[in-house]
Amino acid sequence: MRGGKATMAFVRGIVRQGLENTTMPLFFLGDTCGGKTSLINALCSKSGKSPAISKHMRTIGIDVIPWQVGA
Repeated sequence: MRGGKATMAFVRGIVRQGLENTTMPLFFLGDTCGGKTSLINALCSKSGKSPAISKHMRTIGIDVIPWQVGA
């Protein structure tokens, strides 16, 4: 298993084990318009979905977003 599902399974496994990790740097690298911003938005969303990304919402350069697992 690879990709987003594998990442979420790993993070949820940590939470279930009662381990506490207050920070976890994740780096999303990929081609332009490859879906990195959509993935981050979905991870941060309670619904697990991302709205459509318009041109003005695209990430230019580097973006740092705090994320709480299970929030």
